[in-house]
Amino acid sequence: MDIGLFIFGLVQAGVAFLLANGRALLPEETLRERFVRNGIFKALGTPDADAPEGFVRRLRDREGRASVVSALAMLPGLTTLGALPNPSAALPILVSLAFAGRLLALAVIGAREASAAADGPRVSRGRVVTLADHVPAWAIGVIVALQVAFVVAAAWLVTGPGWHPWALFASLVLTAACVAGAAWLARQPQRAEDATELAWSDSVRREDVVALLTLGPIATMVLGSLLLGGDTAQGPVGILVWANFVVVMVAVLVVETASRRRATARLGAGEVSGARR
Repeated sequence: MDIGLFIFGLVQAGVAFLLANGRALLPEETLRERFVRNGIFKALGTPDADAPEGFVRRLRDREGRASVVSALAMLPGLTTLGALPNPSAALPILVSLAFAGRLLALAVIGAREASAAADGPRVSRGRVVTLADHVPAWAIGVIVALQVAFVVAAAWLVTGPGWHPWALFASLVLTAACVAGAAWLARQPQRAEDATELAWSDSVRREDVVALLTLGPIATMVLGSLLLGGDTAQGPVGILVWANFVVVMVAVLVVETASRRRATARLGAGEVSGARR
């Protein structure tokens, strides 16, 4: 790999890291503004109360550790640059790896917090928060439809032997894994001193659940690139990959908006992210 290709790969890795870990890179003052009642994101289904200082500190610690894992997860993706006809096709791969590393770290951290000792902030045991409490069923259907559409379109454009059955099977496995992971993450208890902190924690958990759901289409896109032997950077399939990448990013915004509206409605009804006691 020459130096120019290596630098180009680092630039793509930087973009992927920013997309996956934007919250961890916010300045402290901006992050605090994110969690006050009149903050820059107040209209996005967040509680009408300032977030406690302890919550903000724990969030910064979680995001910092998750960003380190996210950066390490992208390292294998950099090795694919020399094998692709067009190195720019590595961006979807790096984005997928960055999101996967971050979400895996957050899931592990959340599980450890839930099983920690009773000292410190209380743990929100005894609640049942389902995936449907965070994301409407139709939004999950949008994500699944995107995966199926990509597989069908790629199979129609590509004549590689046996690619379509394997890609379809792998896509279904990825869909099930992402939905199951999101459902598991939604049910995990959270640390909180009071109802206000719990509501803020639920708003952050909701964002992580949405990100985990949208990881499925991105991973399917990457899998398609690998199964096609690196030819996705050229011809109609290359256009399909990049078009699907843009559509996935738009779908993220659609699903996130639907999720925020659901959170706003439940907060207005006096519930905490759909939690049932």
